[in-house]
This record gives sequence, structure tokens and C-alpha cells, in this order.
Amino acid sequence: MSANQIVIEGINLGGLADSKYQGAKNSVAAMRNLDVHTENGVIQLSRGLTNKATGAVAHSGDFTAIVSDSEGVTWFFDDDGKVVKRSGAGVYSTVDDISPDDGDAGVSDACQFGNYIYYVTEKRIGRFDVQALGAGYATKDDDWGILADSALNRSLVEVNEILYISGGRFLSQVESGTLTNTILSFPVGWDISAIGKYGTDLLIGMNLEGNVDQARIVRWNTWSADNSFTNDDLIEESHVSGFLQLGNNILVSAGIRGNLYYYNGAVLEPFKKIPNTGDFDSQAEMWKNASVEFMGQLYFGMSKVSGNDIPQGVYSYGSHSSGYPLVLTMPHKISTGNDENVFVTAMARQGATLFVAWRDENDGTVRGIDEMTTTRHTEGYFETRVINVARNATKDFLLEVFYREISTGGDIEIWVSKDSGDFEQMETRNDDQRNTVITTAKTGECSTIQVRVVLKSINQFSPIVESLRLSFS
Repeated sequence: MSANQIVIEGINLGGLADSKYQGAKNSVAAMRNLDVHTENGVIQLSRGLTNKATGAVAHSGDFTAIVSDSEGVTWFFDDDGKVVKRSGAGVYSTVDDISPDDGDAGVSDACQFGNYIYYVTEKRIGRFDVQALGAGYATKDDDWGILADSALNRSLVEVNEILYISGGRFLSQVESGTLTNTILSFPVGWDISAIGKYGTDLLIGMNLEGNVDQARIVRWNTWSADNSFTNDDLIEESHVSGFLQLGNNILVSAGIRGNLYYYNGAVLEPFKKIPNTGDFDSQAEMWKNASVEFMGQLYFGMSKVSGNDIPQGVYSYGSHSSGYPLVLTMPHKISTGNDENVFVTAMARQGATLFVAWRDENDGTVRGIDEMTTTRHTEGYFETRVINVARNATKDFLLEVFYREISTGGDIEIWVSKDSGDFEQMETRNDDQRNTVITTAKTGECSTIQVRVVLKSINQFSPIVESLRLSFS
């Protein structure tokens, strides 16, 4: 490689950079819908997402919980009390609504515990049997248990064969088929926003009510009395939005700035930040059930709070295998293709299938359930960080993308942003003997440049890109 060439490759080793100016070696400023881990060293389109919540299973509420049961049936619960069933064969259908006696049907969380699916509304906990082909739904009892006080944001988690239920500042439990209310309470003003599991202990995330950035993580051994905890940690965030598990590691999503923390068993340590330009008015968060461990990686969704500086969609954190660095990527936009004004409300998996529930507020409000398919996204891209070598002199770039294959119907495009301007598409030619897509002319003089490489495909065949080379004079 000559002194006047720059090669971009191996982005599976760097993932998403911290910004378009700075990041780890091999990192890029942006990527969408790309798979960089299945085959290390090449870049291809991720397996696609297809919306299944259409026609007979259309709905008006946000799906807040997805439960894939032990019989292979998947249940989708929304905050209007609607329930969608997916059979083991992949057929979607609606079933009877949740309708407790108190009239509040919205489900805020659900899970399988023992041989039952439990679900919680504002004042009730309901359940139904897990049976073959989902037949147990006919046994559902929306008023199985009456919960202490009213709470709109309840969470469920099983620890040590006990199902814990959060609501407001209180914690309740189900053990051996018996509901016990208020086994633990916190002082007035604290509101539990998420609960999780840490070995044999329960993690409780909460926030201080009011216009205060004060969140708290409590580690409870599940038997000590009120306010006697193994560890108790405060952080300057608006709330704890969810616990994410990757192997034996616990990450915590907190606040509305895309911050992820590592929980070391005692305190939270700053870990990772979703890349953004730092616009104070652009805010995003992870919903409590919008994460899942899938194919050895952690997948989680980022949702809009305000603005669109933080891209919204499905992110992943992981690597191909041991010996490779853990990196942050964005393998999926939702099936509408948008990454702005989007909410990822819940995620789950059933075997090799990933489920993503979402809301899209572009051109009206649309909701859906995305299911991962064997076909590929039709388009994806990555963008280099800003290249400003020899900033005091202008340069003229020739760009080449080296690929292994481009199947019929596929394409590779090259776009450039010069001196922080808008991205513009370059004219290219394909040298199919050298497996290279080359710009037909140089870019024109500029002090800095960013390059966007776009992969396009149809069906399951993706272009497979090896590297990008920039030659300049």
C-alpha cells in the first residue's frame, strides 16, 4: 500500500465509532442493515425483517411484551389488551382480548413461569396454561390475582423459582401458585422502572419521581428486610430503562442519552454510548423488554424520546467468537426502512427467529411485528469516519470497493461527502475481472472526505464486500 492510499477493512473488529471523527481502529461512523460477524473480514447485508402484523392481526396499541413459550408458541401482548398468537408453524392470529374486571386491559409485562404464562395490568395479574398449539389460552383468567395499588409500568422476573412483580414503589411475588402482595417497599417518591436477575439475586432499577435526574440500582438477596440490600448505587440519570444480559454479564440502559452501563455486582460503570452528535434536544431510550440475547450477541432496540440525532432501530453488541473484540453495530432498521420517529417496543426470539415489535410515526402512526427471515435486507450501508489526512492541503480521491461477489440484481454504490457537505452519489464502473467497483472520475479537490458504501440486493443474495480503498493526490 503506497503512502497515498487508505484502506478501510475489518469493520467487524471496530464496529460503530464513538463519532464520525473518532473511534476504535477499524470502526466506522455509521452502518445500517449490515452483517459483519457471520463471516469475519467481509461485509454483507443482514437477514431481513418482514412485518407480520398486517391484515387479520393489525392492532392499535404498542406491543410491550413478547413471550415464546416452551411449546413453541409465541404470544404478543399490547398496552390496549390485544393479544396476537404465533403458532409454531409461523401462522399469526388474534385471540380474545385481555379484559379484567377493573376495566384496565393494558398489559405492561408478561412471561412464562412454570407451566403458565403470567401477564400484568394496572391492578391485576392474569395467567393461562401452556399447552400444545397454544390451546391453554382458553384457560386464561384475567383476574387471577389483585395487585396492591395501581401501577401502569409493571415488570416481571423469575429468581429462585419465585416470580417477582414490580409496581410503583412496591414488590410482590408469586410462589407455589400463591400471590403475596407487598413483600418489599421503597420510600415514597421512588418508582420501580425495571427489574432483572443477577445470579440468585434480584436487581431493582428505579427513579426518583419529579423533574429530577436521579436513578438507583438495588441488589437484593430476596430475603432481607426492607432497605437492607447487598448493594445500593445511585446514578445521575432520569431512570433505569432495562437490564440487558450477555452471557454472565449484565448491562444497564439508563436515561435518554443512549448510555449503557456495566453492572459489576456493586455499582454501575460507564460502558458504551450510542453514537450521536450530542444535540441536547435529541433523546432516545431502550424500552424495558426491547432486548434479547440472540445468536450469541446482545440485540436491543433504541426508541425515540425527542429528535432524531440518535438513530432508532435494532443494535447489536457482540462478536463472532472468543478472540474477537466485542463491538457495537446496527444490523437492522425496522421493516419500514425508517430510522427516525421510530419506537422498538419489545423483542424476543424463538430458536433462530428474531421478533421485533415496533411503532413508526412517519406519515401517520403504524405498528407492526417484524420477524427475521432467510432473505436479506434490500439495502444497507456503512460510512467511513471523516478522513482529514494532510488537512492543510486539498486532495483529489479515487475510490475503489473490492468485493468477492455481486449476484444478479445486486449493486454497490459509492457516495461521498466533501468538506462536511451532503452525500452525493459518484458515477462508477465495474471491473468484474478484478472484482472492483471504481469511481469513473476523481472526487474533486477537498480537504476532508467521508465515503458511504451502499449494498443493494434482491431476495437472499447480498453483495459481499471485502474493503474500500481511497487513493489520493
